[in-house]
Amino acid sequence: ATELCTTAADACMHALGDNSVPPREARRELDVIVASMRGLLAAERGAAMLLRKDEQEGEEEQEARIPTLRPNILLPRVASAWAGVVATLDDGRSGVLDAGLDALVAICAACDSAFLARRFAEQAAP
Repeated sequence: ATELCTTAADACMHALGDNSVPPREARRELDVIVASMRGLLAAERGAAMLLRKDEQEGEEEQEARIPTLRPNILLPRVASAWAGVVATLDDGRSGVLDAGLDALVAICAACDSAFLARRFAEQAAP
């Protein structure tokens, strides 16, 4: 699931901040990015739950499962998408600004970090 989410998010980055992309396509790309971020968040939460369970069960079970878990997969995608999503806030086309705001809200809610709140205040809010 994480590979699908990262691939989908990466494939949509090209449309962000590009005014030559039709508005409908830009909105769709932003929707895919939001869904991908939510999927990555769910994968990270699931991995954390499995790791906690493995710690309770013992090392044998933990060693068998840890190679399949990929912690910290959401924030690199946020970093990749951030500039493009923020650029959509300057897009005056119908629906693109709304989709950009929705994407920023979803990203900020998923990450829930002071760093992202500060970055939002400095770069997206003005």
